[in-house]
Amino acid sequence: MKKGFTLIELLAVIVILAVIAIIATPKILSIIDDVKERAMISSATIYVDGLTKKIASANLINEFNPSSCTITDENMTCDGVALDYRVNGEKPTSGTITLNNGTVTGYELLFSDYAVIKNSNETTLVDGQLYRDMHTVGILTYDANGHGEVPSPVTMTYSDTVYAEVLFGDVTGYKFSKWCTNSDGTGSCYAAASIIKGADKVPSDMTLYAIWNEKAAMLTYNKNGKTTQTFPSPASVTMRYSQAYSVTSTKPTATGYKFSKWCTKSNGTGSCYNTNATLKAANVIPTTTTLYAQWVANTYTVTLNANDGTSYSKNIGLTYYSTNNNTVTIPVPSGMGYTHYTFDGYWTAATGGTKVYSATGSWNSTAAAYWTSSGQWKWPQNVVLYAHWKR
Repeated sequence: MKKGFTLIELLAVIVILAVIAIIATPKILSIIDDVKERAMISSATIYVDGLTKKIASANLINEFNPSSCTITDENMTCDGVALDYRVNGEKPTSGTITLNNGTVTGYELLFSDYAVIKNSNETTLVDGQLYRDMHTVGILTYDANGHGEVPSPVTMTYSDTVYAEVLFGDVTGYKFSKWCTNSDGTGSCYAAASIIKGADKVPSDMTLYAIWNEKAAMLTYNKNGKTTQTFPSPASVTMRYSQAYSVTSTKPTATGYKFSKWCTKSNGTGSCYNTNATLKAANVIPTTTTLYAQWVANTYTVTLNANDGTSYSKNIGLTYYSTNNNTVTIPVPSGMGYTHYTFDGYWTAATGGTKVYSATGSWNSTAAAYWTSSGQWKWPQNVVLYAHWKR
């Protein structure tokens, strides 16, 4: 006689039970959920029916016929009149009930883990946290951050898609950039018309600060073609609307020239300024400006020495790199030289040196340190030139 199950038979039984469990569990859970749902709806129905009876009793005594009741954590009011109605010492966490001549037409009641919503057509059970989220309200406040007008606050609900306000036009001296949760432009930032809160997102109170870019323009100092030894540094400065700016105190220097002034045109026209002059007052919109250094060429004294033992000496003025030097008359010590000697030009030394001006009345091309090929004087110092004589 067989007294037990073999291992294979036991395994078969376990597999069959597992299959039954897999098939039955969802149905059992569904039944449990259905029972829970009906119990929750029943609890809400019992509460509402009891409240309706209490209101009916009050109506008989005080002609009390409210159109709605509001429940909060602290209390319950019906048309502003405080009531305290509980079932077994409990009441919903929050909710609203609407009535018409003592008959309930709908309600939304939130209990700890669920909410029951009833309208004229159906009764629905909603997860408690989802219901709280759907009924959360956040206030979006805009802060102009010191400039312009403030947009009106916006009430945000769970289902709303909220966009950042668009500011049309600029404020004097400033251009709108974006909205940020911190006034210094940090935190979460949003461009105008971008989404701040998407639909089906829980809102929260938020303040957005307008972030402004101060209007600015570049001020540039230009050497105006000269090689300088001293010049403003940096050569470019950003001028901002709110600040006053003066022309640099640095006077440029360049070999052979004296700085005169700064002008907005390279030829010395336009608006001109001395060093330290006010260029822009505060709270004036700046414009891109280039200031060109204006130069006055130095005139150097050339002393002509006859170099013959007499007292002959003549001073002439030659302007640095000026074409006008071609019209300067260079006196030749004719007839004042030694007997039987002829004039051999002007040289940089009494004996030897470099010939600068020839006896034929022209600038000597070999004296490149003193003259350009076109006859412009380029020796940046006063100098004595000596007449040389030859037999």
